[in-house]
Amino acid sequence: MNKTATASPLLLTIWIFFFILPAGLQAQQNASGFLPPLSVYESVYADSVFNTEGELLSESSFEASETVTAGENGTFDTEYDITPFPPQPVRTFRAAGDTLRISLDELLNSGFLDGLGLDIDPELPVDVLRLDMQPGESELITEETISIPLPDSLVNDIDLPPGTSFGDEMDLEFRLYTTRLEDIEIDSPLGAITAAGQRAGFTVDLTVYIEVIIGGPIPITFNLLENYGPAFYFSEGLGLVRELLPPTEVRLTLDNDFFEVDELLTTINGRTVDKTGFEEASVFAETPPEYPSMLQIHPNYPNPFNPTTRLSFTIDRAAHVQLEVFDLQGRVLSQQTLGMRNPGRHEVTFDAGRLSSGIYYYRLTADAGSDAPETHSSQFTVLK
Repeated sequence: MNKTATASPLLLTIWIFFFILPAGLQAQQNASGFLPPLSVYESVYADSVFNTEGELLSESSFEASETVTAGENGTFDTEYDITPFPPQPVRTFRAAGDTLRISLDELLNSGFLDGLGLDIDPELPVDVLRLDMQPGESELITEETISIPLPDSLVNDIDLPPGTSFGDEMDLEFRLYTTRLEDIEIDSPLGAITAAGQRAGFTVDLTVYIEVIIGGPIPITFNLLENYGPAFYFSEGLGLVRELLPPTEVRLTLDNDFFEVDELLTTINGRTVDKTGFEEASVFAETPPEYPSMLQIHPNYPNPFNPTTRLSFTIDRAAHVQLEVFDLQGRVLSQQTLGMRNPGRHEVTFDAGRLSSGIYYYRLTADAGSDAPETHSSQFTVLK
């Protein structure tokens, strides 16, 4: 008897059981499994801000209501709202098969790119978890290039060869990628958590043009950011458990035969948001609760700007409105009372003449007297 031939079916069965079957089960896993069951939850997040040296600048916490519902009209398996998620009033993650995504507008804090004039749909879906990707794998989501006036402050310290000068405009090229990250282990107040991660990262290149006597303008391209953006980590049954934005320096660097440039444009502080509390509030059925809003903030324009921009908002009832501006460390830089405003859309001009280049948050508070004051936040960029 051929013992090898007799043993082959047994070996084949073992191989199928240990290799093929687990692979099939893993393939059936979808993004909805990384969200809590359909219900409403009360959660707590710890919010930490730190600089490029790793020094902790501030610590705070906020409470949020998390609502998980069945996807609307079968488009999505599950919808997952976090209300609020500062500085946004709400964030909605949507699960479809092996993908979890968010809109570009919610990812970038209420219209950050809109003020730049980029022709990108604010509702563009951005993947924040892709189970079909391997760690380290990236995919391009969108790209866009715009031409804007060249700020004098950007090139004042650059010495060009005799007979040359900078052109009046520069090109900014934006590319948005989604990148699968390695799974991580988090030692959380909720216990030991295994979380799957994904980064939504921007690559930003700046091209300036050097005018020469013969031959036309010469393009010189600088890389400002490389796949930089927030990393999202989700854990099965808990939803979002960590969002991490690493600190970074934005530098203008170039070293060639004509000149050498190494100029620090700005620094961006890092931020870590960790889920520290989570419990079910009430059983939830098919449709999410509505969150009536007395106050709505619209994207400011222009953005970036120097030195003024127009901030606009809409209120649905007469209310006393206040404006506050903060730096990334949470320090209050400006407080303005805008007075009593009637229902409708309003616009105010903000002068950033005393602010340096960088990203700032602003907060509007509307107090109608009869109800609790309502506060919404957004951000703008000063570029001098």
